[in-house]
Amino acid sequence: MGSPDKPNPGVGQKPDDADALPLCHTCHVSGPDSQHAFGNEGMWWKKQGIDNPIRLARSLYRLRESLDGMRALVFAHIDESPWT
Repeated sequence: MGSPDKPNPGVGQKPDDADALPLCHTCHVSGPDSQHAFGNEGMWWKKQGIDNPIRLARSLYRLRESLDGMRALVFAHIDESPWT
């Protein structure tokens, strides 16, 4: 399911790197609570504690030359996560 913030590249097409958040295989497709099994991508991200995955992905992309900056952003997000 596409997002209004990004174009839907279609089945089998890779989204732009700036719009992608990395997921392990289990979280993406194979697990019982995976993004694909859930069906609604936006609601799945909200369930993970991420209200705007595109904004987070683009922030990480802007920081791609700074591993320390990326780590700081991820750890700040984890601190705000409902899972912590």
